Amino acid sequence: MGEMTPTMPGVVFGRVLGAVLKRIRTLAGHRQPKMMHLCETLALGDRRFLALVTVEDQRFLVGGAGNSIALLAQLPPKKEQDEVSVAVDGGTTGT
Repeated sequence: MGEMTPTMPGVVFGRVLGAVLKRIRTLAGHRQPKMMHLCETLALGDRRFLALVTVEDQRFLVGGAGNSIALLAQLPPKKEQDEVSVAVDGGTTGT
């Protein structure tokens, strides 16, 4: 009665594996969205670079060289920047 048949461990392993995979899929669907994104980088040579970084809705221009990094500017959010571009472009056309 307490004996396991050769197929019993396979069935138990299959059920455990199925439960683990289901849990992983559930957790993967509930991940927190990332707050920080590296939007673009520009290599300047001699181990120097510029990077555009967003954190939530804020944008930052960051510069790096060798072993240092510095905040160069806090940029307006993308929407505001697009509106400024349109206003400048709209003002320069002669139509």
